Amino acid sequence: MQSVEDKILTSLKKSGRGVAFTPARFAHYGSAAAVQKAIERLTENGHIIRVTRGVYCYPKIETELGLGVIYPTFDEIATCLANRDRTLIAPAGAYAIICCHFNLQW
Repeated sequence: MQSVEDKILTSLKKSGRGVAFTPARFAHYGSAAAVQKAIERLTENGHIIRVTRGVYCYPKIETELGLGVIYPTFDEIATCLANRDRTLIAPAGAYAIICCHFNLQW
């Protein structure tokens, strides 16, 4: 039987590096306290990085140019939080005009 920590790490490895996530993504692996403790241990061991309060990432590591850890973009973090809170993000201002003009998805 795998621990909650192992289940989370296995899921992240399947998703690939660079994934931003919240603990709610792993709620089905155990109680909220067990998931939070597992994420805390994974952070202490260096497997994941805390980006901001309640948002973590399985870091992408760039080795060719020596840049090291590549953090998720602001858009990825915003999308992660929107998914957690079940809200819709819509562009506004100049960004909306650019997205509309070039038929970009937001």
